[in-house]
Amino acid sequence: MTTHPNSKTHSERFFWLVVGLGAFFSVLMLTRSQVAGDQLNMLARGWLLVTEGEWIPFGLPTSAGGKAPGGLTALLVGLPLLAWQHHRAPALLILGLQIVAYVMLDRLVSRVTGRNGRLLFAILYWLSPWRLYHSTFLWNPSYMLFFGALHFWSVFRQRHRPGLWPSFLLVLAVGLPAQLHASALLLVPISVVLWWRGYFKIHFKGAALGAAVVAASLVPWSLAVLRNPALLPSGGGLLASGIRPLSYVTRGFGYWLRLDSLAVSDSMYCLDFSALVGPSASRAMAPLLPAVWWILGLLTVPVAIWANVRLWRHAKGWWRTSSPEASDREWLTGVVRWSFLVTLLACFFSPTTTMSWQIVVVLHLAVLPTVLAGEALLESPRRRLALRGAALYAGLTCALLVAMSLGSPMYRCGGYRCEARNVTHPILRSHHPMLDELGIQATCSFEIDQPGGWWPDVLPEAATDSPTIRE
Repeated sequence: MTTHPNSKTHSERFFWLVVGLGAFFSVLMLTRSQVAGDQLNMLARGWLLVTEGEWIPFGLPTSAGGKAPGGLTALLVGLPLLAWQHHRAPALLILGLQIVAYVMLDRLVSRVTGRNGRLLFAILYWLSPWRLYHSTFLWNPSYMLFFGALHFWSVFRQRHRPGLWPSFLLVLAVGLPAQLHASALLLVPISVVLWWRGYFKIHFKGAALGAAVVAASLVPWSLAVLRNPALLPSGGGLLASGIRPLSYVTRGFGYWLRLDSLAVSDSMYCLDFSALVGPSASRAMAPLLPAVWWILGLLTVPVAIWANVRLWRHAKGWWRTSSPEASDREWLTGVVRWSFLVTLLACFFSPTTTMSWQIVVVLHLAVLPTVLAGEALLESPRRRLALRGAALYAGLTCALLVAMSLGSPMYRCGGYRCEARNVTHPILRSHHPMLDELGIQATCSFEIDQPGGWWPDVLPEAATDSPTIRE
């Protein structure tokens, strides 16, 4: 099919409009981002590094007890605070990393799918509420988007031949983010399976060099564990609780589809507009919000289902080793298929119920089925209808992003939190200069000096001048 020149011009303008909207919402949401418990734990590590020169060699508390291994959290949070002593400074670094990630992914996806796929990827990834939510406030899963993209870039660069630096970066893309959040470990089985099935080659010296850097970064943590074994997680591992129920797989499958749609999670959609329109108007709007969520899901989840069915339809011999003569599109389709299966398997063996932030590291892969399917539609006689559908999807996305930017818990002060602990302001049992020096109290004040309240795990308390756990 020959595309009219005017159609190409409209598509190009549409693309840059989407890129501009994604940048606008990124800045808007970052400037409204808030601080809850996880953010205080992360900021405490960066603050101690900057103000006292003390590097905490372990990360945040884990669901299995103990602390996450490695001191990368303190570095990634502390270094931005050197330039700007504000709680939003580390979020600026996250956004910068996400911009780099999108540029890398955009070049790869446009190489495979052309101009049309590039437009759809901008809508489904760059403008995605899932991406924006996980790249505009400080949270350890937010770093996963960058490392997931770096991992994919490293795999693509080694499709035909191994490379020293791509292999080095691939190992770093797996080993370093594991110090920030355990969801990065999903990249390990994906890497093994893709290498086993011939989707990329590995440069063993480069991989060894990367492993050496990761191991060196864990030396301070290893020494801290020798002094205090309580830092080690107490869980029994992936298989500790036996065979997982089927619901673990179905939740993983559901989130794979939802990442490719506007059916966002409860904490993202916990909307409260009391500060803008007043409590009475906000209460009047509340009964309508669940209906709007269902409408968004009914309009967009079926698209993701259709795209994933299309991805597997007529997939003869998909399990065979990838051929070096395969086209870029065939290669990319195989990568998405295997990554999907590995993600489901990881959910099956997970020691905890699957949550959205545990697979956001593969967001770029989860949206590709619709990119591939939609790109074929844009090359067909139904191009005009497909463009209208893309425009409608982008419009619905922008409407949802406006609501999230103004009413989602991590982008407003106060209001209802839908009983979600990860977005709730904890009541603090003491006060600390960090709360004022980083603008935390000025942005949205915490209730402090309450006996029996919560406290960041490494921060000294004013009353005792001693932290809960320090090494």
